[in-house]
Amino acid sequence: MKRARNGVLNMDTPLEFQECAKGLRDALRRSRFEVITERALDRELRSKLGISIKPYLLFTVWYPMQFY
Repeated sequence: MKRARNGVLNMDTPLEFQECAKGLRDALRRSRFEVITERALDRELRSKLGISIKPYLLFTVWYPMQFY
């Protein structure tokens, strides 16, 4: 795993894509983070520009407790 930098985390894994995405959501939830948005970048690029890439998700998350 690569270290998070400027709020970005990249990681290679042998897991299947959907299994990995579910694991990330679960880990965020256990750590009390909330997913605000989740965008399928591959679908956006395909529908808007006709570009095909491997499955790719963008998550926007926040930690509500930081505001207390």
